[in-house]
Amino acid sequence: MVKGTDATAAVLVHIDSPFLNFTETGPDFRWIDCRRFTIKSPGSDAEILASLVANDWYDHSFAEPTPSRPSPGARVHGPYRLDAISAATFSPVARVDALCQLEAWARKYDGAPLAFLAKVGAMIEDLLPTDWTVYELPDIRSFAQHDWGNVIGVDGFFEYVGVSPDRSKLTLIVASDD
Repeated sequence: MVKGTDATAAVLVHIDSPFLNFTETGPDFRWIDCRRFTIKSPGSDAEILASLVANDWYDHSFAEPTPSRPSPGARVHGPYRLDAISAATFSPVARVDALCQLEAWARKYDGAPLAFLAKVGAMIEDLLPTDWTVYELPDIRSFAQHDWGNVIGVDGFFEYVGVSPDRSKLTLIVASDD
């Protein structure tokens, strides 16, 4: 776990939200939804993660399409209550482990074309460069699932955060289904 902090010194500026929908392969409710940020005021990793959780772009249910603008207010993040997530909730994870988990999830069902799986792999590789520090939000459903959180992530809710070595960029990757 990342040592907690109340500080949100890092300032995140949203760049874009890459999205990949598995319906490209047929009837499939899975997707990969990402947010890329510039870190304007770098801080410690705990401060950067706290800033992410406090950012309006993080307050999203993932039960509807990616908004073009943040729409905070629901106080949920995927299947979880937002108040149950803090910088300390995240754990460092080896990049290769994150890539393997996402690849296994993408290959869970037979029939995905190899070209599509290559597209998934290329997207993740691009979003989590080799020298970045990677954090994982573990499955916290047992104590943090909100009232209707069971409709998100039937096949899992996988979340990784990558931070560039110079602490100038952050990428949030969420892979799940609805």
